[in-house]
Amino acid sequence: MKYTKQLFVSILLLLLATAFSTAHAQLYKIELADKIKKASHIVEGKVTEQYSFWNDEHTVIYTSNKIHVYKLFKGQVIDKEIEVLTLGGTVGNRCLKVSDVLQLDKGKTGMFFLYEHAGKLRSPQTKNILFDVYSSSQGFLQYDKARKKAFAPFAAYDNIQQTLYKLISQYTGAREKIIDNSFSNIAPRDEVTGPVISNGTTAVAITSFSPTTVHGGAINDATNNILTINGSGFGNNPSGSAAINFKDANNDNTTPDYEIAYNSPYIISWTDTQIKLHVPDRAGTGKFSVVVTDGSTATSAGPLEVFFSVIDALFQNDNDDYVIKEPRLMNTNGSGGYTIFYSTSTAGKGINFSQSPAKAAFERALATWKEVAGVNIISGNTTTYQKVADDSLNLVVFDNTNSGVAHMADGVLESTFSWFSACQQNGQILIAQKTGFDIVLRNEAVSTGDELSIENGPCFPAQSSYDLEMIILHELGHALNLSHINDDFENGGGGYVTVNPSKLMHYAILDYVGRRSPDASAYQGVLYDITPQHNTYGNCGLYAQEMAPLSVTALTTDECPSSFPSSPIAANTTLSFDLVHATSNKLKDPSFRQVMCDGTGTSVTNNVYYAFSTGTETEVKIDISDYTTVPAELSSCAGQGIRLALYDVQTCPEGQSYPSPVFCQAFNTDGKINITGLEKNHKYLLYFDGIRNTKATFYATFNANGSNPGIETTVSVTPNPVMNGSANITITNTTGAYYQYGLFDAMGRQVLTGRLDVTSPTQTFSITIKNASAGVYFLRITDEKGKTVIKKKVIKYN
Repeated sequence: MKYTKQLFVSILLLLLATAFSTAHAQLYKIELADKIKKASHIVEGKVTEQYSFWNDEHTVIYTSNKIHVYKLFKGQVIDKEIEVLTLGGTVGNRCLKVSDVLQLDKGKTGMFFLYEHAGKLRSPQTKNILFDVYSSSQGFLQYDKARKKAFAPFAAYDNIQQTLYKLISQYTGAREKIIDNSFSNIAPRDEVTGPVISNGTTAVAITSFSPTTVHGGAINDATNNILTINGSGFGNNPSGSAAINFKDANNDNTTPDYEIAYNSPYIISWTDTQIKLHVPDRAGTGKFSVVVTDGSTATSAGPLEVFFSVIDALFQNDNDDYVIKEPRLMNTNGSGGYTIFYSTSTAGKGINFSQSPAKAAFERALATWKEVAGVNIISGNTTTYQKVADDSLNLVVFDNTNSGVAHMADGVLESTFSWFSACQQNGQILIAQKTGFDIVLRNEAVSTGDELSIENGPCFPAQSSYDLEMIILHELGHALNLSHINDDFENGGGGYVTVNPSKLMHYAILDYVGRRSPDASAYQGVLYDITPQHNTYGNCGLYAQEMAPLSVTALTTDECPSSFPSSPIAANTTLSFDLVHATSNKLKDPSFRQVMCDGTGTSVTNNVYYAFSTGTETEVKIDISDYTTVPAELSSCAGQGIRLALYDVQTCPEGQSYPSPVFCQAFNTDGKINITGLEKNHKYLLYFDGIRNTKATFYATFNANGSNPGIETTVSVTPNPVMNGSANITITNTTGAYYQYGLFDAMGRQVLTGRLDVTSPTQTFSITIKNASAGVYFLRITDEKGKTVIKKKVIKYN
């Protein structure tokens, strides 16, 4: 059936009304019309039961969700009870969690867009063919009966009957069929307002909670994870509907709707005046509510800030009790971490990952996590294996017909399968561990849905194109046990160009946007995950040691300095700036409208700082030298570069509360920047930011009032490129008795160092770099005082 003009007008009006509240997208948006068209069945129902099971091959855990059907909007009449399949679940001491796919919760009601499982997978209990949800998490519109609202990622319908029902009816040309008339999607009046008195001693109320900022899922970190809620009327013996509801980090809905029941293993204690619980990994920043036994509800006055969230896992012990544990990253390869394997098989419409442009994007993202945070994941040999499975092979593979799981859903860009396990001791589950992971990338020849525009890099994505490096950086975050976080995008006007992606681990990504560096939330979360806790893991054939983090070089300029210098900047001061390993921190950085001198918005993704004092000068000239992008090919991409902003401040401003900069300039090559009109004996703050997350290194030489006192020392390197492994360094106008040299690769790692003892005003030295592999290097010469004299780019050929 073709879409009707009336339907498109209705959907267009709806999208325009909700564009700025639902426009953010690791998922990409699927329109309602596509869900209606491609689903074989559309039903309204409630999740009444759940159970998890292994597939026949014992490679993947699924969860069957029993749905009690109330209405049928499309498809042949079905039973009142059907079963819907979701990926992941818990069987004993094994747990599987899959990123960016639908997670259903018992008791939730809504509309399901369904089709029969393509592999004809049947329920182990009823033997009926299971249903899949079209477009995964976008294919379940959850109901908020009190507000007559239905919502999913990228979708919100403010009136279920008048808006949602009408749109579906316009497309199908028919009204819904009643399967069970006992259900109403409009809550009774007392369910909306709540009775005055709860089951407690007084009316239910929240008076305070602490802490106000938490780490979701970090069960082992009691200080930052356990939430204490003080109030009244909670009841001493909760039952029935009693629960704590959080903002769900997996969708846009601002109403607290992610339920932690009173008898959940997350709950520590519950009395009439105080509740203590672990904040779950799916809780997002926002207000939370306490629901007591009779349904009375109290909502917190202010939001709970979830700074970062790490994956937790559910297990069932030998006594059939469910427990929540925080799985730890382990030394699974004997080298301190995990080894990944790229699948090269093209069977089943697969793609050879090693020969795909995606490999370079993947390795850039992996290098970011390794070099910025010290993540111990290495690339191993290739494999022809294609199957997603609970094994020791950490597979990176394109979607294919041999994967052993359903084709990737429409609306999903990538998924990470995280496998968790734990030993038992005396019937108790010990600390859990991550035994492995598989990362599956979208394959248009196999995955469900229309073809997408994917930018493999190194250039930035165009409008309507998604950045693969950002997608992979996000998915590697899941491999490192990061869970989703929520944070509204920021738009300064003018469309996509000014969208600021605040959080890497937001459940979704935007086309055109590129975030190739972690923000503070993701960065601190990964540091938490990779730092050993020295736990006891038992002896049941699992791993005994935690991940051993790699050493990294601290970037002292990554945050605004704690103190500003009082003495003036010396002439010819040369500083090195590194935006390759820089992060961003929304709590300390300027806001997206406080970077440009005209006040327009721009992304804030990777930045460094430098404070200085002017002394008697009113002008500063900055020579930019050895500007080098990482990767080098990025330098030829349009729109890359570094943005400089100068702030007239005496100390670091509060994050998101910077004044307007007094000077702004962008650059993407070597050159001079002249800053005039400065005040004497005044302190200023320099801010460098990567345009669209440009990663680059450069030197900045500060010449006060444009002067360069004394005779300049010059250095030349010949031949350059280096052909035979030896290079000559000639130093002219030497001012010291010796110099130190260091040779650094494109990632800033030192590969060679040495000393040059001088005996004449001009002297030539020979150095050998035979052991260095072919590539681009940087030679830095420093004098006796450690001051950089010059830095030269050196290219080495084999």
